[in-house]
Amino acid sequence: SHAGITMTGSPLEQLMHTQAGFQPTMTNPPALPRHPAPTHLTRTDFGDRFRASYVDAAFRRQDRAIARLEEIAWQDYCAGRQTLRM
Repeated sequence: SHAGITMTGSPLEQLMHTQAGFQPTMTNPPALPRHPAPTHLTRTDFGDRFRASYVDAAFRRQDRAIARLEEIAWQDYCAGRQTLRM
Protein backbone atom coordinates (compact mmCIF):
# COMPACT_ATOMS: atom_id res chain seq x y z
CA SER A 1 0.00 0.00 0.00
CA HIS A 2 1.33 3.45 -0.90
CA ALA A 3 -0.32 6.59 0.49
CA GLY A 4 -3.51 4.68 1.23
CA ILE A 5 -3.70 3.06 -2.25
CA THR A 6 -3.58 -0.71 -2.61
CA MET A 7 -1.18 -1.65 -5.40
CA THR A 8 -1.34 -4.78 -7.49
CA GLY A 9 1.11 -6.23 -9.96
CA SER A 10 4.72 -7.30 -9.82
CA PRO A 11 7.19 -5.57 -7.50
CA LEU A 12 8.65 -3.80 -10.55
CA GLU A 13 5.22 -2.50 -11.56
CA GLN A 14 4.62 -1.35 -8.00
CA LEU A 15 7.97 0.45 -7.95
CA MET A 16 7.24 2.15 -11.27
CA HIS A 17 3.87 3.37 -9.99
CA THR A 18 5.53 5.00 -6.99
CA GLN A 19 7.98 6.98 -9.13
CA ALA A 20 7.10 10.59 -9.83
CA GLY A 21 5.93 11.21 -13.36
CA PHE A 22 5.28 7.57 -14.23
CA GLN A 23 3.13 7.27 -17.35
CA PRO A 24 1.50 3.86 -17.78
CA THR A 25 1.35 4.13 -21.58
CA MET A 26 4.13 4.62 -24.08
CA THR A 27 3.62 7.79 -26.06
CA ASN A 28 6.91 7.39 -27.94
CA PRO A 29 7.68 3.67 -28.30
CA PRO A 30 11.27 2.84 -29.24
CA ALA A 31 11.94 2.53 -32.95
CA LEU A 32 12.44 -1.01 -34.20
CA PRO A 33 15.66 -1.64 -36.09
CA ARG A 34 15.13 -1.79 -39.83
CA HIS A 35 16.82 -4.56 -41.71
CA PRO A 36 17.04 -4.51 -45.48
CA ALA A 37 14.90 -7.07 -47.24
CA PRO A 38 16.96 -10.11 -48.20
CA THR A 39 18.01 -10.10 -51.82
CA HIS A 40 17.15 -12.97 -54.13
CA LEU A 41 20.26 -15.04 -54.82
CA THR A 42 21.39 -15.70 -58.35
CA ARG A 43 21.45 -19.34 -59.45
CA THR A 44 25.25 -19.34 -59.26
CA ASP A 45 25.36 -17.84 -55.77
CA PHE A 46 22.66 -20.25 -54.60
CA GLY A 47 24.61 -23.21 -55.97
CA ASP A 48 27.84 -22.04 -54.37
CA ARG A 49 26.19 -21.66 -50.98
CA PHE A 50 24.31 -24.96 -51.28
CA ARG A 51 27.43 -26.95 -52.23
CA ALA A 52 29.52 -25.32 -49.47
CA SER A 53 28.21 -27.97 -47.09
CA TYR A 54 29.52 -30.75 -49.35
CA VAL A 55 33.15 -29.76 -49.99
CA ASP A 56 34.65 -32.79 -48.24
CA ALA A 57 36.19 -35.31 -50.65
CA ALA A 58 33.99 -38.03 -49.13
CA PHE A 59 31.00 -36.45 -50.91
CA ARG A 60 32.54 -36.68 -54.42
CA ARG A 61 30.95 -40.10 -54.99
CA GLN A 62 27.56 -38.40 -54.51
CA ASP A 63 28.05 -35.36 -56.77
CA ARG A 64 25.14 -36.35 -59.05
CA ALA A 65 22.79 -36.88 -56.10
CA ILE A 66 23.88 -33.58 -54.56
CA ALA A 67 23.25 -31.84 -57.88
CA ARG A 68 19.71 -33.29 -57.98
CA LEU A 69 19.06 -32.09 -54.41
CA GLU A 70 20.46 -28.67 -55.31
CA GLU A 71 18.06 -28.40 -58.25
CA ILE A 72 15.10 -29.31 -56.03
CA ALA A 73 16.23 -26.77 -53.43
CA TRP A 74 16.65 -24.11 -56.16
CA GLN A 75 13.12 -24.71 -57.47
CA ASP A 76 11.72 -24.43 -53.95
CA TYR A 77 13.76 -21.27 -53.33
CA CYS A 78 12.41 -19.68 -56.52
CA ALA A 79 8.85 -20.61 -55.53
CA GLY A 80 9.37 -18.97 -52.12
CA ARG A 81 8.92 -22.22 -50.21
CA GLN A 82 12.29 -22.08 -48.47
CA THR A 83 15.26 -19.90 -47.80
CA LEU A 84 18.87 -20.92 -47.94
CA ARG A 85 20.25 -20.85 -44.40
CA MET A 86 23.97 -20.39 -44.00
